[in-house]
Parts: sequence; structure tokens; C-alpha cells
Amino acid sequence: MVIPQDLIPRCLRQDRKAQKELYAVMYNYLNSIASRYANNSAEAQDILQNTFVRIFTSLERYDAALGQFKSWSCKICINEALNLKRSKRTLIYVDKLPDTDSFVTENQIDDQITLEELSQIIQNMRESERTILMMYFYDELSHKEISEILEIQETASRARLSRARNELVSQWKLIHG
Repeated sequence: MVIPQDLIPRCLRQDRKAQKELYAVMYNYLNSIASRYANNSAEAQDILQNTFVRIFTSLERYDAALGQFKSWSCKICINEALNLKRSKRTLIYVDKLPDTDSFVTENQIDDQITLEELSQIIQNMRESERTILMMYFYDELSHKEISEILEIQETASRARLSRARNELVSQWKLIHG
């Protein structure tokens, strides 16, 4: 995804054509994030709509010196998903998972795990650990970014990720003996 250099300034000037172009450029990326955190397609669309509203209403706060627009918009989308989840008190379900290789660290889990097994293990995790796992591995956010989004300490993010990894290994061992 390539965002033309003049697109953000044009959007800031309320250029409708530029806003449509930014929407088109970002749609697939943000839709994939919204879909991962949503329980169904209607909820994903709500997340996506809220994300774009928030992007366009707070665009003047985006600072390219602090990071890429893609990362900034990703954080907004995840926040919108978490806000919707909190407001509805629903669980986050994982339909689309990253390649299992990104979960395989320290050679604790070998190539025998299937996507279905991985999905089931993640579904059964505590919500806090599942969310950190998704944000860290799939959304590729740092512990600092996760801590800011979830309003927790970085050490808490690291601890939850460690517990999630241990749970993956433990559950995998139960499945494969």
C-alpha cells in the first residue's frame, strides 16, 4: 500500500477526492484488521466505519515524524474494535490467523500444528492474552504500542504475551502428546 505524499495534506484541506482516495487506499488493510477482531461481518463494518470517521476527524493529530500513517491507522482500528467489544461485552474471535511460523519460536512447536488446531487453542485463551497475541504477532505492534492502546504497562504486555506463548505450547503438547 502506497500513500501518495500529498494525500494527507489534501485530506486536511477537506478535499473530498483526496478523502475518497485515502479511503480506497486504506480500505482493504483496515478491513482485514476489523475482520480479525469482529465477531461477524456486520460488526467488522461497524468497526471499519468508526475507524474511518475517527481517521478523518483526527487527521490533524497525525504526525509523520512519529510513525507511518499505516501504523497510526492500524492503532485507530484496533482501538475502535476494542471499544466496540467493551461496549457490547463480547469476545474477540479469531477467524484469520497469521502464518503459524510466526508463532513458532524457540522450536517449542513443530510443523505438525494445523491452522485449525492453532485457531482452537487461541479461541480458548483468556481474552487479555488472545488480544496481546493478535496485536503482537499479527498486527506487528510493539509492546510499547500495545501498552498505549490497551492502557497497560509494557511489562504487563510482555507478561501476557509470555503466558499466551506458554499456553500455546501447553495446549499443543496436550493435542500431540
